[in-house]
Amino acid sequence: MDKLIDKLNIFLKYLKSSETNEVIWVGRPGILFKNYADDNEHQGYHYHPIFIPENLAVNFYAGFCNATLWPLFHYMTAYVVYQEEQWQTYQRVNKLFCEAICNIIQGDDIVWIHDFHLLLLPQLLREKIPEIDIRFFLHMLFPSIEIFQLLPRFCRDKILRSMLGADSIEFFTPECRQFFVKGVRKTLGYKQDMGFITIKNRFVKVDSYYRDRGLLQNKIHHDSEINERLLLMRLKKEIKIILSIDSENNISNIINNLLFYKDFLEKNPKWHRQIILLVIVLPSYQGTFQNIKIKNQVQDTVAIINDKLGDNQWLPILYQQKIFTLDQMIACYSISNIALITLVDENTNVIIIEYLASKIQKKGVLILNQAIKIANQLNGAILINPHCKTELADALKRALEMNEIEQAARIINMQNILFNINMLSY
Repeated sequence: MDKLIDKLNIFLKYLKSSETNEVIWVGRPGILFKNYADDNEHQGYHYHPIFIPENLAVNFYAGFCNATLWPLFHYMTAYVVYQEEQWQTYQRVNKLFCEAICNIIQGDDIVWIHDFHLLLLPQLLREKIPEIDIRFFLHMLFPSIEIFQLLPRFCRDKILRSMLGADSIEFFTPECRQFFVKGVRKTLGYKQDMGFITIKNRFVKVDSYYRDRGLLQNKIHHDSEINERLLLMRLKKEIKIILSIDSENNISNIINNLLFYKDFLEKNPKWHRQIILLVIVLPSYQGTFQNIKIKNQVQDTVAIINDKLGDNQWLPILYQQKIFTLDQMIACYSISNIALITLVDENTNVIIIEYLASKIQKKGVLILNQAIKIANQLNGAILINPHCKTELADALKRALEMNEIEQAARIINMQNILFNINMLSY
């Protein structure tokens, strides 16, 4: 829930400043509150927590969400695990959310549902309150029908029908939108016309939206005195900062990037004391034991590299494993000279957009894993195969030596591509 709050905080502030409507968060806090307050208000936001029993939560998050939907939607079919019990739990948790929302909703409320954890919720709410206004946004990729149909038929049919319970469905890219439309037509027989799918007496708008550049850049201007950013400014001096963001779920990718960086420094000693790799590892839903194990493994690798190549005045790698607020992420985006993004998950597209939005001065280079779907649309990015050390080394060297004129041209090109659609216009 914390991640979602950070990513949507700007949008909610926009709503608060432009409308008189109250905004209520409904979600699982992830912890048990000892002192639960009836007023449910914090920092000007109202919230309604849903407490899911621990046994259900494990089967829900680690089960159908992260073991079935997440790898399937990212085309990692070899890692997809389907268990009937987890599918039943997924349905049950979606019903818990439906019940909670029905208890607090009022006649003219708009319900904005987010991400793959709640794909069944739109239709559940539609059945309870037929006239309700429902919007749904998927924060990660939606796969092609050839991949999506790997789910059991009854499962995929229910997911598609349930998503169509919304009045508007938004995807992150036009390609994902097309995959959904094609899947609905082939599986359910509903056709799309002029951006709408007709279902009996209802019209469902299907579109793709990118994060609003103006809101992010306005926040960057107003939060320029962030402590973390000032610390990095002092650190930077003449040193170039390479920002790498990854997830605990992707331990092999993290280690691979660290070992590549070590190899690059060993073969290119002229960059010693000239660059720093800032590694941010985002926490996952895995259990505590697994988190500690991963953290120790990464920390050990970082320590070995810093000890071998660093000295009292220069550490080649700075490593952080924690939940970052949007303010802290903006600080890292803004000050970094290069972003090396090899992560492929539901956070990737948002990270790319936030990075580009932070580049007010048009300085910076974006190196992307070629497997990231949105990467093919960004002509200004340097695309690499993260498993090929030669490609990684060539890309990093090119990025480090790129002049500011070329950097600006590439950043402007990518910003124009990503921000030509304003999410708030919806």
